[in-house]
Amino acid sequence: MYQVRGQAEQAIAHFTVSLDTFEAMGDDRRAGHTHLILGTSYRKSGAWRSSGINYEKSLVLARAHDDLSQIGMIYLRRAETQILISDASMAMLYSRRAMRLFVRIEDPLGQADAYRTYRQAASIRSARGQDRDYLTESLSLQQKYKSPLGEAETLEVRGQFYEMKGEVDEARARYEQAFDLFQRLNAENDEKRIKDIMEQLA
Repeated sequence: MYQVRGQAEQAIAHFTVSLDTFEAMGDDRRAGHTHLILGTSYRKSGAWRSSGINYEKSLVLARAHDDLSQIGMIYLRRAETQILISDASMAMLYSRRAMRLFVRIEDPLGQADAYRTYRQAASIRSARGQDRDYLTESLSLQQKYKSPLGEAETLEVRGQFYEMKGEVDEARARYEQAFDLFQRLNAENDEKRIKDIMEQLA
């Protein structure tokens, strides 16, 4: 709940207690999952170094257990980090790695997230002539498998895409849809971000 609402410090505190407990139990698999979530929380708080350390620890444990789903999620989170620092090439690379793993293990929601992240990275590079519309595929999978948070995030990226093309009405429509979903999820930080974006649309 704290993670979704953007309260990173509270989320980190709870995840750290969970991590200590799993490590005391010798449960490496769950400890690895917790490292991944912690990495995301640290990233959201701006602690890039701590985020990277937790992703790396998670990757080591995931590989030890041959946990392909976990490895795919780590690649995806790394891709999202690269987007934040405007390294589109690395973001696309990590997204493709994640996509291949999710296709291999038949994880449609993982595929949806990877499609969205890849398209977002491609937009940064102004790569608009892709053979496949990854955002449409992502949105379809998010809706089919009832993932409202993923759907909202995909609609936001779609809005960014239209905004970059100068199609303000289309962008606003997607942002409004994303805002409604974030509001239903009580994702307050996301609501505020979308509201600010809409207010700045020309």
